[in-house]
Amino acid sequence: MAEAVAAVQAGVSRMMVLVGESSTGKTRACWEAVRGLSEPWRLWHPINPGRPEAALADLKTIGPYTVVWLNEAQHYLLTATSTQGEQIAAELRELMTAPERGPVLVLGTLWSQYWNILTAVPTPGSSDSHSQARELLKDVSRRIPDAFTGIDLATATAGARKDPRLAEALRHASSGALTHYLAGGPALIERYDKATTAARAVVHAAMDARRLGHSATLSRLMLEQAAAGYLSDEQWDLLGDDWLEQAFAYLTDPLPCRGARAPLTRLKPRPGTTFAAAPQAGGEPSYRLADYLEQHGTQTRRLVYPPDGFWNAVTHHAATPNDHIALAQAASDRGRYRHAFALWELAADVGNSDALHALARMREKAGDLEGAERLACAAAAVGNTNALLIKKVWGYGGSRLRPVSAMNALSKSG
Repeated sequence: MAEAVAAVQAGVSRMMVLVGESSTGKTRACWEAVRGLSEPWRLWHPINPGRPEAALADLKTIGPYTVVWLNEAQHYLLTATSTQGEQIAAELRELMTAPERGPVLVLGTLWSQYWNILTAVPTPGSSDSHSQARELLKDVSRRIPDAFTGIDLATATAGARKDPRLAEALRHASSGALTHYLAGGPALIERYDKATTAARAVVHAAMDARRLGHSATLSRLMLEQAAAGYLSDEQWDLLGDDWLEQAFAYLTDPLPCRGARAPLTRLKPRPGTTFAAAPQAGGEPSYRLADYLEQHGTQTRRLVYPPDGFWNAVTHHAATPNDHIALAQAASDRGRYRHAFALWELAADVGNSDALHALARMREKAGDLEGAERLACAAAAVGNTNALLIKKVWGYGGSRLRPVSAMNALSKSG
């Protein structure tokens, strides 16, 4: 890009088309390149009444010191009628080869899929619908990488010391996809803000599950049952029979998210790996909440107490013992003791000693010392010595504590 700008400043016309996926930085790269061009340079962006119509109307009049801005060049070259796009391509080729009309700088951007269509060589005997466009793009296209690597990543890291946006992208973007994160974040927030009531309820359920400790694997069944708790009686009564399908269709559509993950992404195992999403009853799929929305939810919902429906759903459908433990603690912290006890029990059922200890403490606080003793001894038997601090296990003898064998207490309790 710098070389192209230097060439036009020296009086030689140049054209460059940046090719890449959505949100890889194509438009920003073009803008950064032309920011240094001062008068008499001017920028021409044909858009009115329609992009191809505006280009055809005035391309012949373009003269020296003009930047022709063809962002999303498929709108000019891949038109409803191929003759229109081909005419624009021919006009651009003529502009680039007319010394008296230069210097001009033609800048365009294209998604890879559109570039492939415009540059495809036709099979023998078939019509050639894009011959002008193919010749136009042949030597001027440059591929934009999907992610920052090597020296580019090092440069971004250095720049992050002064740019908090880059610093955040470096912390959270996956596999160096910094521009996806920077462009996709606002798009995700817009998608969330404009969601239907039902879709927002699903997102709120996912946000709350993640901020309260559930793992990234969120079952559809859990989200469905939890989301219902975020809807008022009137909102629930007005839902259509297909409300859940519509909500998930909206939340899993990646196209409006500018290259970032959709609000929810369905998890699927890679062939030949041992990874698999947590199994759900009836083969229910699992989803992941977009990282950007997860952070947004952590900030904006930190003072929100989830409804009963949320706690009922996670109690019945949380995926793993670690999920049970994290959510049990969150429930206890919020005074949801019934749900906390149920979640601790689920973890205790698979022998988690911390869960047994927590249950013993809850029994003790409730005044059930016999029940606390049984649970504390069970916890001690699997290695949690903290459980021996339960009063019944240690006992009281006059003015001093006397230890009671945890295993004896366990055997007495049956």
